[in-house]
Amino acid sequence: MSHDVGAWLEHLGLGRYAETFAQSGVDFDLLPDLSNSDLKDLGIARLGDRKRLLRAIAALMRTKPLAAIPPSTSEAERRQLTVMFCDLVDSTALSSTVDPEQLRELLLAYQAACVAVIDRYDGHLAKYLGDGLLVYFGLPRAHEDDAQRAVSAGLDIVEAVVLLNRDLSKKFGIELSVRLAVHTGLVVAGEMGAGGAREEMAIVGETPNVAARLQSLAAPNALVISSSTQRLVAGFFTYEDIGVHQLKGVARPVQAWRVTGERLTESRFEALHPGRPFPLIGREEEVNLLLRRWEQVNQGEGQVVLLCGEPGIGKSRIAEALIERIADLPHARLRCQCSAYFANSALYPFARQLIQAAGFLPTDPPAIKLNKLEQMLTESGQAVPENASLFAGLLSIPVASHYPRLELTAETLKQRTATALVDRMLGLATRKPVLIVVEDAHWIDASSADLIAAAMDRVQDSRVLILITYRPDYVPPWSGRPHLTMLTLNRLSPAQAADMVGAFAATEALPAEIIQQIVAKADGVPLFIEELTKAVLEAGLADGETTSGRAGRLQLSVPVTLQDALVARLDRTAGTKEVAQVAAVLGREFSEALLTAVLPPKRDALTAALDALVHAGLLFRRGLPPQNNYVFKHALVQDAAYGTLLFTTRQQLHARTADVLEQQFPEIAEAEPQLLAHHYAAAGIYDRAIAYWQRSGTRARERSNYVEAEHAFTAAVALVPQLPDQARKRTELDLQMSLGAVYRALRGSGSLQTEISYRRARALCEEIGDADRLLEVMYGQFVGAFNRPKLHDAELYASEFMEVAQIDQNASALKVAEYLIGSTAFLLGDLVRGRQHLEESLRVDNVDHGRVNRYSHGQYPTWPLTYLAWTMFVLGFPNQGHALAAEAIAASRKGSEFYYAMALSNGCYLHHMCGDCAAVEANVARLLDLAAKKGVVFRAQMRLFEGWTRACRGAPEGGIELMRDALAKLVATEQKVEHPYKRSILAEICLQAGRWSEAEEQLGEGLRLVRATDERWYEAELHRLSAELALAEGDKVNAEVKFRRALTLATAQSARMWELRAAKGLARLWREAGKIDEARALLAPVLGSFTEGFDTRDLIEGRALLDELA
Repeated sequence: MSHDVGAWLEHLGLGRYAETFAQSGVDFDLLPDLSNSDLKDLGIARLGDRKRLLRAIAALMRTKPLAAIPPSTSEAERRQLTVMFCDLVDSTALSSTVDPEQLRELLLAYQAACVAVIDRYDGHLAKYLGDGLLVYFGLPRAHEDDAQRAVSAGLDIVEAVVLLNRDLSKKFGIELSVRLAVHTGLVVAGEMGAGGAREEMAIVGETPNVAARLQSLAAPNALVISSSTQRLVAGFFTYEDIGVHQLKGVARPVQAWRVTGERLTESRFEALHPGRPFPLIGREEEVNLLLRRWEQVNQGEGQVVLLCGEPGIGKSRIAEALIERIADLPHARLRCQCSAYFANSALYPFARQLIQAAGFLPTDPPAIKLNKLEQMLTESGQAVPENASLFAGLLSIPVASHYPRLELTAETLKQRTATALVDRMLGLATRKPVLIVVEDAHWIDASSADLIAAAMDRVQDSRVLILITYRPDYVPPWSGRPHLTMLTLNRLSPAQAADMVGAFAATEALPAEIIQQIVAKADGVPLFIEELTKAVLEAGLADGETTSGRAGRLQLSVPVTLQDALVARLDRTAGTKEVAQVAAVLGREFSEALLTAVLPPKRDALTAALDALVHAGLLFRRGLPPQNNYVFKHALVQDAAYGTLLFTTRQQLHARTADVLEQQFPEIAEAEPQLLAHHYAAAGIYDRAIAYWQRSGTRARERSNYVEAEHAFTAAVALVPQLPDQARKRTELDLQMSLGAVYRALRGSGSLQTEISYRRARALCEEIGDADRLLEVMYGQFVGAFNRPKLHDAELYASEFMEVAQIDQNASALKVAEYLIGSTAFLLGDLVRGRQHLEESLRVDNVDHGRVNRYSHGQYPTWPLTYLAWTMFVLGFPNQGHALAAEAIAASRKGSEFYYAMALSNGCYLHHMCGDCAAVEANVARLLDLAAKKGVVFRAQMRLFEGWTRACRGAPEGGIELMRDALAKLVATEQKVEHPYKRSILAEICLQAGRWSEAEEQLGEGLRLVRATDERWYEAELHRLSAELALAEGDKVNAEVKFRRALTLATAQSARMWELRAAKGLARLWREAGKIDEARALLAPVLGSFTEGFDTRDLIEGRALLDELA
């Protein structure tokens, strides 16, 4: 009974008093306290109504309390179910015109006709609802084509009723009509009810209600289906669109179709996951191609084959066929399995392969694992100490003092590990040919993809074949290599499919008509063929059992989707389903030890269940007892088993799995925090999930695996709203700070993602009142604005930072604040003020260097030294500028590899401004390897300088193209700081190469950016280069105007280096015009103002020109 007073009153026919009760605050629990006087006070004047209410209240008091719902003794499941609702037309009128005895006989005949049809299609008559029938297709046992069965049954019931009417018309003078509807949807199915009214196969969900409401849309003797059913059976019937309808009690409108009849079916199945059919039929051409590539490998010509195909098309079977064909030949084989769980775990497939190759056992202590690792390395001809240390780090094996400590940065460690993995492949190849199979590359992690690219480039002259399988929706990043073959699998022809059916059937002789039906339904997909043939064999429809009824049933047993086929297979493996469901929670691959810990039945029972699942083709077994590992035949087999679990059951199993991993398998918990995060998140234990995602992200970031780190931190942030209020803000603040740092490294400080992370972090800091973390956040916001560049926003952030530092009298923060103000002033062209603040920043002492490092995100002192170096050069102190730049690089070596790389990159600016091609070239050479691992901004910047060095070395065309491409990539990012300067680099080379229109384009864009952003430190140089362009084009008047503009700007900024360059250009122009005295008077004082840098190109050229003017 509802505990809603309004509903209770409606039930009594007194709903008009509901508002009165509500306004008076009378809840259900107060009803027993009400008296006749109380009811009068409520305004219930009618005596009869008060008496009815008092009687109903008394009945409530005699009613026992509702019993708690007992736990189900038969576990419920989530299933896709097709429901048919069948009802007689005008049955009420029939009961008033026909004698009850005759009516009973008539209804029994009607029911018998319907049940005969339902039985024929193996449906389940769930309930008689008066003169209606509720029928399930897919429960208690699923079929691959339940929707088609339901629709066919509906049409046959109409025919059966029409045939029945012949007898009814003669006997009773009556003809019956029926309305039918079919709908397919999700239900929860299982035992429900209490006491003697328990129902074994009850269903809960919207699906039966939709079917019942759809029935009202059907005309007499007609069948209506929903769009969800129509999509599953589209090719098998003809239809009439009867529109979209808003059904009572159904939230969303439903598209309805009237089924007008059957038609010759046209199969359109698509496989859902790779299969491994026993016979190999119709794939000889593909296998022979692989064997030819293997022959080339044996001749020392390394090969790569990319094998693409839709799920279930046979990629894995072809790989297995190659393995079988070369099994007796000397070779080494490395199988690397990518995983959906570990798509963001760096080098996971290779780490997993190392564990298998080394033969690790779960019980092995670290020392034993290291011994096995050393043995494996010896066999591949690799140096043991260093490589063992690298691989031990990858596998999270503690080395203690076993090997010398590797003093490497995270990025170098990652690169060295990847190189060692490739070296292992090549080392094995020196002894015998090597086959490397990388399966399911559509789930590959970014670091493994990079490793494969590196391996591909190195195996060309080695005895190595790399075979990679992937799905069509994945775009492999490895194409374009001369030793690479791309192979796409097509479906089998009808003749080939028929041969495959015969091979599967083996000694069982199937009738030709059944084989034809399987071929038509399978549509050339080997996995579908396999599943259909097994279903036929298990149903016993072999030789001698080909009656029309049995054959007709078979045509409906073909799977419409792989999901249905796999659920049917699970239903057929009696007694093993719970094991398959629990295993599905563990993952695609699982150990028997973990399964036993999570689901601890009797050992013999578990082993028998696993044996049955292997025998049924749902699992593969690897290894020997007691270290058995099992693999779901494909990920979609796992998905099908997992999908049948209730959400609550899933949560409980994920929670138990996480708990077992932590307590009984701590080495897995330590090595694979993302796995624990997955289980805890699925269990709804969000604080633990977030903690493990944080651990995973931090580890990835420390190893410079920024893509994996981004995934981990983003996953953690997504779970934050699930936390209690008191923990939410502090946790999200930590995550947003980490995510902001990752975005800066991956996409640049000026990226929108970086801005969003720091903006959110600032709001959290202010809500929490954490002033210390607020400084870190403000620094992040400053860097974002600085790099976009929104320099006046950056000024505001710098001022706010200074204000907080001064209020708190925080010397560490003051040191950073001076740098922020100084670097912004530099970009704005206020060079003198910029110098003052930058020098003051370096002078501030009595600071906590740890806090300085934290406030500046590790950028101090590299960045202030860099900007001061540029400032001093432009102000006319090149020697001091170079000294400061060298100091910046030296300081960066003490930090991460990322900041060292940035210091070298920043050094390129100064060397370029000095015209020192050799120095830029040296820095670029040191940076190219690093650039491949950094974000797009860093890589493009390196390519820009690389193009400039090429042009300086006499290859302007190639250099210009490289620079244009680099600039295009930079423009596509949100980090646009220093773009006027970068435009000028290309403009100057175009000017020297005579490509004047391109030079004009770049200079014009550079000046536009100056106006748009107020980044003016290089503005004078842009005007000077524009003057040089005008001079090259013969426009001396315009050239003089632009030289004067450059000179005025430089003088105003105290930018003596730019002033000198503008003065040299204008002096040359005046010399040609015969204005020697004016030229000398212009140039001499500028040169005389310099106190250092006399050996630089600018001053040497200036002195030479002044001598010519003497």
